[in-house]
Amino acid sequence: MSLSVYHALPFLVNTLLERFFTMTEHKILIVEDDKKSTELLCDYLVHAGFNISVQTHGDGVIYEISHNQPELMALDIVLPDKDGMTSYHEIRAFFTVPILLMLIAKGEEIDRLLDLELGANDYTCKPVSQRKMIARVKAILRRATFDELIKEKN
Repeated sequence: MSLSVYHALPFLVNTLLERFFTMTEHKILIVEDDKKSTELLCDYLVHAGFNISVQTHGDGVIYEISHNQPELMALDIVLPDKDGMTSYHEIRAFFTVPILLMLIAKGEEIDRLLDLELGANDYTCKPVSQRKMIARVKAILRRATFDELIKEKN
């Protein structure tokens, strides 16, 4: 760790905690075509205090991100009109919104590693428990907030 980051660490930690815990609602975009999965995810996240918007097709994702500016996106890999990985690459071309990939089943480890190497912030396999989903979302938001603070400090 560089000396300047070491000296700034108390400031960064305090600012991170203040920003993360004083925000009343984080905006999350769920891109999922399965109605039951969408309802479960919405219930989990709304109950935890998040503000949710939903897209059921990959074609509307770019518009949704540009107009509502979510702080995190949960993206299903299997969508009816456009697969999630195509949507993912289109999103990454224009936006830096953190992305949690939702995999339909436990795929090969190499596929999950490749997704992370290509820039996904995290992944989870469906079905996902309420506690696990909320923990992953909070962790991604904390990391994104910390990364933003580092950029502002420099």
